[in-house]
Amino acid sequence: MSNPEYERLYLEAALPQLKEYLLSHALYWTLQDASPLGTPSFPTLTPGWLMLMKTRAEGRNLSPHLSRELDRQTATLDDLRREWQVAWKTKVEREFEARIGLWFHFVREYRESPENNADRYSYEVNRRVILQLLVDELGEMGEEERKQMESADAWLRAVFVPGDFIWDQAYQRAFPKDTYWYLYGTLKD
Repeated sequence: MSNPEYERLYLEAALPQLKEYLLSHALYWTLQDASPLGTPSFPTLTPGWLMLMKTRAEGRNLSPHLSRELDRQTATLDDLRREWQVAWKTKVEREFEARIGLWFHFVREYRESPENNADRYSYEVNRRVILQLLVDELGEMGEEERKQMESADAWLRAVFVPGDFIWDQAYQRAFPKDTYWYLYGTLKD
């Protein structure tokens, strides 16, 4: 079982740095705070990671105290996104371009050598989830981006083996199967 406070602590570390990050030229921002002892290092600060951590936290069964903390963090994030909406949208667009490229890189590697790359899927699928969250932030995609996503999803469906939710069960409630179908199975190897 994962640390129930990991996502909330990520948000706690990221939110005070968000304005500075949004006004910078950096796409990936290293957080100054360390992750909790015994957990993986915090991922870099990007809009996609913020939205992923927020969504994961919302899916957890949190205590009333942690739930109030998450509500406070979500309100702060929403305020910052509104106040710096142009900078936020610019970062979202840049991250989408970077993540779609990384996702296609994994797709190519898998196609070339399924037996050597199928086991990477549960990690690499983070990129697909973040892409969906970024699309949700943008509200709509350009024609080229839409075609890229459809192409990648068509390929993925051709080699996808439906099954159980592949991430920690604590997150399942936040990622419904109809939208996040690619989290409910694995790839042929």
